[in-house]
Amino acid sequence: NCPDDSNSDQANLDNDSLGDVCDPDADGDGYISDASNFGGNDCADDNPLIYPGQIEDPFNGVDDNCVNGTDEPLSVADFYDVIGNNQLVVPAPGVLANDLSQNTITSAILHSPAVHPELIWNGDGGFTFNPPVGFTGTYTFSYNATDQYDTISSTAGIVTLTQTELFCGLPISAYTSIIDGTPGNDNLQGTNGDDLIRGFAGDDKINGKKGNDCIYGGSGDDKINGGSGNDTIFGEEGNDKINGNNGDDYISGGDGNDKINGNNGIDTLYGDAGKDTIHGGNDNDYINGGTELDKCYGGNGNNVIDECEILKKFDDDNEGEDSDNNQSNSNHDDKGKSDDKKDDKGKSDDKKDDKGKKK
Repeated sequence: NCPDDSNSDQANLDNDSLGDVCDPDADGDGYISDASNFGGNDCADDNPLIYPGQIEDPFNGVDDNCVNGTDEPLSVADFYDVIGNNQLVVPAPGVLANDLSQNTITSAILHSPAVHPELIWNGDGGFTFNPPVGFTGTYTFSYNATDQYDTISSTAGIVTLTQTELFCGLPISAYTSIIDGTPGNDNLQGTNGDDLIRGFAGDDKINGKKGNDCIYGGSGDDKINGGSGNDTIFGEEGNDKINGNNGDDYISGGDGNDKINGNNGIDTLYGDAGKDTIHGGNDNDYINGGTELDKCYGGNGNNVIDECEILKKFDDDNEGEDSDNNQSNSNHDDKGKSDDKKDDKGKSDDKKDDKGKKK
Protein backbone atom coordinates (compact mmCIF):
# COMPACT_ATOMS: atom_id res chain seq x y z
CA ASN A 1 0.00 0.00 0.00
CA CYS A 2 1.30 3.41 -0.94
CA PRO A 3 0.97 6.24 1.55
CA ASP A 4 -0.81 9.42 0.55
CA ASP A 5 2.23 11.45 1.52
CA SER A 6 5.82 11.00 0.42
CA ASN A 7 8.10 8.91 2.54
CA SER A 8 11.36 10.50 3.47
CA ASP A 9 13.07 7.22 2.70
CA GLN A 10 11.76 7.25 -0.91
CA ALA A 11 13.24 9.11 -3.85
CA ASN A 12 10.94 11.84 -5.17
CA LEU A 13 12.08 12.80 -8.67
CA ASP A 14 9.37 15.34 -9.38
CA ASN A 15 9.22 16.65 -5.80
CA ASP A 16 5.51 16.15 -5.50
CA SER A 17 3.59 14.77 -2.54
CA LEU A 18 4.26 11.15 -3.53
CA GLY A 19 7.42 9.13 -3.42
CA ASP A 20 8.54 7.60 -6.67
CA VAL A 21 7.55 4.08 -5.71
CA CYS A 22 3.97 5.15 -5.28
CA ASP A 23 3.93 7.88 -7.96
CA PRO A 24 2.33 6.86 -11.31
CA ASP A 25 4.15 9.77 -12.97
CA ALA A 26 7.41 9.83 -11.10
CA ASP A 27 9.25 12.04 -13.62
CA GLY A 28 6.41 14.54 -13.85
CA ASP A 29 6.23 14.55 -17.65
CA GLY A 30 2.46 14.10 -17.69
CA TYR A 31 2.51 10.45 -18.79
CA ILE A 32 1.66 7.47 -16.58
CA SER A 33 4.29 4.80 -16.07
CA ASP A 34 3.92 1.57 -18.02
CA ALA A 35 4.66 -0.41 -14.85
CA SER A 36 2.10 -3.14 -14.29
CA ASN A 37 0.67 -1.51 -11.20
CA PHE A 38 0.00 1.75 -13.07
CA GLY A 39 -0.86 0.56 -16.61
CA GLY A 40 0.31 3.67 -18.47
CA ASN A 41 2.46 4.05 -21.57
CA ASP A 42 5.54 5.94 -20.36
CA CYS A 43 8.39 3.51 -21.03
CA ALA A 44 10.92 5.48 -18.96
CA ASP A 45 9.14 7.12 -16.05
CA ASP A 46 12.47 8.06 -14.52
CA ASN A 47 13.36 10.35 -17.47
CA PRO A 48 11.11 13.35 -18.28
CA LEU A 49 12.63 13.54 -21.78
CA ILE A 50 11.28 10.13 -22.78
CA TYR A 51 7.54 9.80 -23.28
CA PRO A 52 4.98 8.84 -25.94
CA GLY A 53 4.88 11.43 -28.70
CA GLN A 54 8.40 12.69 -28.09
CA ILE A 55 10.37 13.47 -31.25
CA GLU A 56 12.76 10.61 -31.89
CA ASP A 57 16.48 11.27 -31.78
CA PRO A 58 17.69 8.62 -34.24
CA PHE A 59 21.28 8.71 -32.99
CA ASN A 60 21.13 8.50 -29.17
CA GLY A 61 20.43 4.77 -28.84
CA VAL A 62 17.25 5.48 -26.87
CA ASP A 63 13.62 4.83 -27.68
CA ASP A 64 12.60 8.43 -27.08
CA ASN A 65 8.93 8.00 -27.97
CA CYS A 66 8.24 4.58 -26.41
CA VAL A 67 7.24 2.94 -29.69
CA ASN A 68 9.79 0.48 -31.06
CA GLY A 69 12.02 -0.15 -28.06
CA THR A 70 14.97 1.19 -30.06
CA ASP A 71 16.09 4.07 -32.22
CA GLU A 72 13.93 4.54 -35.30
CA PRO A 73 14.27 6.66 -38.43
CA LEU A 74 13.08 10.23 -38.26
CA SER A 75 10.98 11.39 -41.21
CA VAL A 76 11.58 15.07 -41.96
CA ALA A 77 9.08 17.32 -43.75
CA ASP A 78 9.57 17.98 -47.47
CA PHE A 79 8.49 20.85 -49.73
CA TYR A 80 8.24 20.93 -53.53
CA ASP A 81 7.03 23.45 -56.09
CA VAL A 82 4.60 22.46 -58.83
CA ILE A 83 5.08 24.70 -61.85
CA GLY A 84 1.64 25.66 -63.12
CA ASN A 85 -0.37 22.52 -63.88
CA ASN A 86 2.67 20.60 -65.09
CA GLN A 87 3.60 17.11 -63.95
CA LEU A 88 6.13 16.91 -61.11
CA VAL A 89 8.58 13.97 -61.19
CA VAL A 90 10.81 13.44 -58.13
CA PRO A 91 13.38 10.62 -58.49
CA ALA A 92 14.73 8.51 -55.61
CA PRO A 93 15.77 9.07 -52.89
CA GLY A 94 13.23 11.90 -53.06
CA VAL A 95 11.50 12.43 -49.73
CA LEU A 96 14.02 10.13 -47.99
CA ALA A 97 17.00 12.33 -48.83
CA ASN A 98 16.67 14.46 -45.68
CA ASP A 99 15.45 11.75 -43.29
CA LEU A 100 17.65 10.72 -40.36
CA SER A 101 18.71 7.34 -38.96
CA GLN A 102 21.73 5.63 -37.42
CA ASN A 103 20.87 2.76 -39.74
CA THR A 104 20.27 2.68 -43.49
CA ILE A 105 16.90 3.99 -44.63
CA THR A 106 15.68 1.68 -47.35
CA SER A 107 12.09 2.57 -48.21
CA ALA A 108 9.12 4.84 -47.64
CA ILE A 109 5.57 3.77 -46.89
CA LEU A 110 2.79 6.06 -48.06
CA HIS A 111 0.73 7.01 -45.04
CA SER A 112 -2.00 9.23 -46.48
CA PRO A 113 -4.11 9.91 -48.43
CA ALA A 114 -5.54 6.43 -48.79
CA VAL A 115 -6.86 7.25 -52.27
CA HIS A 116 -4.39 9.17 -54.41
CA PRO A 117 -5.08 8.89 -58.18
CA GLU A 118 -2.95 11.96 -58.87
CA LEU A 119 0.06 10.53 -56.98
CA ILE A 120 2.26 7.69 -58.24
CA TRP A 121 4.24 6.40 -55.26
CA ASN A 122 7.44 4.47 -55.96
CA GLY A 123 8.30 3.21 -52.45
CA ASP A 124 11.94 4.31 -52.77
CA GLY A 125 11.15 7.92 -51.88
CA GLY A 126 10.50 8.98 -55.45
CA PHE A 127 7.07 9.91 -56.75
CA THR A 128 5.18 11.48 -59.64
CA PHE A 129 2.44 14.05 -59.13
CA ASN A 130 -0.09 14.75 -61.87
CA PRO A 131 -2.01 17.89 -60.88
CA PRO A 132 -5.77 17.36 -61.07
CA VAL A 133 -7.80 19.65 -63.31
CA GLY A 134 -8.14 23.07 -61.71
CA PHE A 135 -5.36 22.44 -59.18
CA THR A 136 -4.39 25.54 -57.21
CA GLY A 137 -2.80 26.15 -53.84
CA THR A 138 -1.23 23.19 -52.04
CA TYR A 139 -1.44 19.40 -51.93
CA THR A 140 -0.13 17.36 -48.99
CA PHE A 141 0.56 13.71 -48.27
CA SER A 142 2.53 11.85 -45.61
CA TYR A 143 4.80 8.81 -45.40
CA ASN A 144 6.87 6.76 -42.94
CA ALA A 145 10.54 5.92 -43.46
CA THR A 146 11.80 2.36 -42.88
CA ASP A 147 15.35 1.16 -42.18
CA GLN A 148 17.06 -2.11 -43.09
CA TYR A 149 15.74 -3.74 -39.90
CA ASP A 150 12.17 -2.86 -40.92
CA THR A 151 11.98 -0.34 -38.10
CA ILE A 152 9.39 2.23 -39.13
CA SER A 153 9.39 5.86 -38.15
CA SER A 154 6.47 6.44 -35.83
CA THR A 155 6.15 10.08 -36.86
CA ALA A 156 5.01 10.56 -40.44
CA GLY A 157 6.86 12.95 -42.71
CA ILE A 158 4.60 15.59 -44.24
CA VAL A 159 5.16 16.43 -47.92
CA THR A 160 3.74 19.74 -49.17
CA LEU A 161 3.41 20.50 -52.87
CA THR A 162 2.76 24.17 -53.66
CA GLN A 163 1.66 25.38 -57.05
CA THR A 164 3.80 28.11 -58.56
CA GLU A 165 1.48 30.21 -60.71
CA LEU A 166 2.79 30.99 -64.17
CA PHE A 167 2.37 34.23 -66.07
CA CYS A 168 2.97 33.84 -69.80
CA GLY A 169 4.71 30.56 -69.01
CA LEU A 170 7.06 31.97 -66.36
CA PRO A 171 6.93 32.30 -62.56
CA ILE A 172 6.46 35.80 -61.20
CA SER A 173 10.09 35.85 -60.03
CA ALA A 174 11.23 35.90 -63.68
CA TYR A 175 10.02 39.46 -64.21
CA THR A 176 11.94 42.66 -63.56
CA SER A 177 8.87 44.64 -62.51
CA ILE A 178 5.30 43.81 -61.49
CA ILE A 179 2.89 46.56 -62.53
CA ASP A 180 -0.75 46.21 -61.52
CA GLY A 181 -3.73 48.34 -62.36
CA THR A 182 -6.93 48.92 -60.43
CA PRO A 183 -10.61 48.17 -61.11
CA GLY A 184 -10.76 51.59 -62.78
CA ASN A 185 -9.31 53.09 -65.95
CA ASP A 186 -5.51 52.98 -65.65
CA ASN A 187 -2.53 54.31 -67.58
CA LEU A 188 0.21 51.75 -67.03
CA GLN A 189 3.77 52.24 -68.25
CA GLY A 190 6.30 49.45 -68.36
CA THR A 191 10.05 49.70 -67.93
CA ASN A 192 13.00 48.79 -70.12
CA GLY A 193 13.09 45.35 -68.50
CA ASP A 194 10.87 42.28 -68.68
CA ASP A 195 7.62 43.45 -67.10
CA LEU A 196 4.51 41.69 -65.86
CA ILE A 197 1.65 44.14 -66.39
CA ARG A 198 -1.92 43.38 -65.31
CA GLY A 199 -4.60 45.91 -66.11
CA PHE A 200 -7.49 44.15 -64.38
CA ALA A 201 -10.91 45.77 -64.88
CA GLY A 202 -11.45 49.11 -66.59
CA ASP A 203 -10.58 50.68 -69.93
CA ASP A 204 -6.82 50.70 -69.56
CA LYS A 205 -3.95 52.15 -71.57
CA ILE A 206 -0.89 49.94 -71.32
CA ASN A 207 2.57 50.50 -72.80
CA GLY A 208 5.08 47.71 -72.30
CA LYS A 209 8.07 49.68 -73.62
CA LYS A 210 11.29 47.67 -73.96
CA GLY A 211 11.86 44.12 -72.80
CA ASN A 212 10.03 40.83 -73.20
CA ASP A 213 6.82 41.77 -71.45
CA CYS A 214 3.83 39.77 -70.26
CA ILE A 215 0.66 41.87 -70.45
CA TYR A 216 -2.89 41.06 -69.35
CA GLY A 217 -5.46 43.67 -70.26
CA GLY A 218 -8.24 42.33 -68.07
CA SER A 219 -11.88 43.17 -68.62
CA GLY A 220 -12.67 46.45 -70.35
CA ASP A 221 -11.87 48.09 -73.68
CA ASP A 222 -8.09 48.32 -73.45
CA LYS A 223 -5.44 49.94 -75.62
CA ILE A 224 -2.23 47.93 -75.41
CA ASN A 225 1.15 48.61 -76.99
CA GLY A 226 3.75 45.92 -76.47
CA GLY A 227 6.70 48.11 -77.44
CA SER A 228 9.99 46.57 -78.49
CA GLY A 229 10.81 43.05 -77.40
CA ASN A 230 9.19 39.65 -77.75
CA ASP A 231 5.96 40.30 -75.88
CA THR A 232 3.08 38.07 -74.86
CA ILE A 233 -0.21 39.96 -74.70
CA PHE A 234 -3.67 38.84 -73.62
CA GLY A 235 -6.40 41.35 -74.30
CA GLU A 236 -8.98 39.27 -72.42
CA GLU A 237 -12.60 40.46 -72.16
CA GLY A 238 -13.56 43.66 -73.99
CA ASN A 239 -13.14 45.36 -77.35
CA ASP A 240 -9.38 45.83 -77.28
CA LYS A 241 -6.89 47.56 -79.54
CA ILE A 242 -3.56 45.75 -79.40
CA ASN A 243 -0.32 46.67 -81.17
CA GLY A 244 2.59 44.28 -80.84
CA ASN A 245 5.05 46.80 -82.27
CA ASN A 246 8.62 45.47 -82.69
CA GLY A 247 9.62 41.92 -81.82
CA ASP A 248 8.25 38.42 -82.24
CA ASP A 249 4.99 38.77 -80.34
CA TYR A 250 2.23 36.42 -79.23
CA ILE A 251 -1.14 38.18 -79.03
CA SER A 252 -4.50 36.80 -77.94
CA GLY A 253 -7.46 39.13 -78.27
CA GLY A 254 -9.82 37.21 -76.01
CA ASP A 255 -13.55 37.89 -75.91
CA GLY A 256 -14.77 40.96 -77.75
CA ASN A 257 -14.40 42.69 -81.10
CA ASP A 258 -10.67 43.32 -81.13
CA LYS A 259 -8.31 45.17 -83.43
CA ILE A 260 -4.88 43.53 -83.48
CA ASN A 261 -1.73 44.62 -85.29
CA GLY A 262 1.37 42.46 -85.08
CA ASN A 263 3.51 45.11 -86.77
CA ASN A 264 7.21 44.17 -87.10
CA GLY A 265 8.44 40.71 -86.22
CA ILE A 266 7.37 37.11 -86.66
CA ASP A 267 4.08 37.27 -84.78
CA THR A 268 1.46 34.77 -83.67
CA LEU A 269 -1.94 36.45 -83.55
CA TYR A 270 -5.25 35.05 -82.31
CA GLY A 271 -8.52 36.94 -82.47
CA ASP A 272 -10.41 34.42 -80.34
CA ALA A 273 -14.12 35.13 -79.74
CA GLY A 274 -15.70 38.17 -81.36
CA LYS A 275 -15.61 39.98 -84.69
CA ASP A 276 -11.92 40.78 -84.95
CA THR A 277 -9.75 42.73 -87.35
CA ILE A 278 -6.18 41.45 -87.49
CA HIS A 279 -3.16 42.87 -89.33
CA GLY A 280 -0.02 40.77 -89.55
CA GLY A 281 2.24 43.65 -90.54
CA ASN A 282 5.76 42.78 -91.64
CA ASP A 283 7.53 39.40 -91.59
CA ASN A 284 6.16 35.87 -91.60
CA ASP A 285 3.14 35.77 -89.30
CA TYR A 286 0.54 33.25 -88.19
CA ILE A 287 -2.99 34.64 -87.90
CA ASN A 288 -6.04 32.85 -86.52
CA GLY A 289 -9.26 34.83 -86.51
CA GLY A 290 -11.13 32.58 -84.12
CA THR A 291 -14.92 32.47 -83.97
CA GLU A 292 -17.43 34.79 -85.69
CA LEU A 293 -16.80 37.05 -88.70
CA ASP A 294 -13.13 38.09 -88.75
CA LYS A 295 -11.12 40.26 -91.12
CA CYS A 296 -7.49 39.29 -91.57
CA TYR A 297 -4.80 41.19 -93.46
CA GLY A 298 -1.55 39.30 -93.81
CA GLY A 299 0.68 42.18 -94.85
CA ASN A 300 4.25 41.56 -95.93
CA GLY A 301 5.87 38.16 -95.55
CA ASN A 302 4.95 34.52 -96.00
CA ASN A 303 1.88 34.37 -93.79
CA VAL A 304 -0.36 31.52 -92.71
CA ILE A 305 -3.95 32.50 -91.97
CA ASP A 306 -6.72 30.35 -90.50
CA GLU A 307 -10.31 30.87 -89.44
CA CYS A 308 -10.74 34.20 -91.24
CA GLU A 309 -13.86 34.92 -93.27
CA ILE A 310 -12.46 38.02 -94.99
CA LEU A 311 -8.87 37.62 -96.13
CA LYS A 312 -6.69 40.23 -97.81
CA LYS A 313 -3.02 40.97 -97.96
CA PHE A 314 -3.43 44.67 -97.20
CA ASP A 315 -6.22 46.76 -95.74
CA ASP A 316 -6.54 48.74 -98.96
CA ASP A 317 -9.17 47.96 -101.59
CA ASN A 318 -6.88 49.30 -104.32
CA GLU A 319 -4.40 46.55 -103.56
CA GLY A 320 -6.99 43.89 -104.37
CA GLU A 321 -7.49 40.58 -102.68
CA ASP A 322 -4.61 38.16 -102.40
CA SER A 323 -5.49 35.00 -104.27
CA ASP A 324 -2.48 32.97 -103.26
CA ASN A 325 0.48 35.25 -102.39
CA ASN A 326 2.06 32.78 -99.96
CA GLN A 327 -0.99 32.81 -97.68
CA SER A 328 -3.10 29.77 -96.88
CA ASN A 329 -6.66 29.57 -95.63
CA SER A 330 -8.98 26.63 -96.17
CA ASN A 331 -11.99 28.95 -95.81
CA HIS A 332 -10.92 31.42 -98.50
CA ASP A 333 -12.09 31.29 -102.13
CA ASP A 334 -9.73 33.05 -104.53
CA LYS A 335 -11.21 35.84 -106.63
CA GLY A 336 -8.84 36.57 -109.47
CA LYS A 337 -9.39 39.33 -112.03
CA SER A 338 -9.10 39.15 -115.84
CA ASP A 339 -5.80 40.16 -117.39
CA ASP A 340 -7.51 41.63 -120.45
CA LYS A 341 -6.49 45.27 -120.75
CA LYS A 342 -8.89 47.88 -122.08
CA ASP A 343 -8.79 51.63 -122.32
CA ASP A 344 -10.94 53.88 -120.11
CA LYS A 345 -13.95 53.53 -122.46
CA GLY A 346 -13.70 49.78 -122.82
CA LYS A 347 -12.41 50.10 -126.42
CA SER A 348 -9.83 47.96 -128.10
CA ASP A 349 -6.19 48.97 -128.29
CA ASP A 350 -6.40 49.90 -131.99
CA LYS A 351 -4.89 53.35 -132.34
CA LYS A 352 -6.77 56.12 -134.15
CA ASP A 353 -5.82 59.63 -135.13
CA ASP A 354 -7.51 62.74 -133.75
CA LYS A 355 -10.28 62.51 -136.41
CA GLY A 356 -11.17 58.95 -135.55
CA LYS A 357 -9.40 57.58 -138.65
CA LYS A 358 -7.12 54.64 -138.53
CA LYS A 359 -3.44 55.33 -139.02
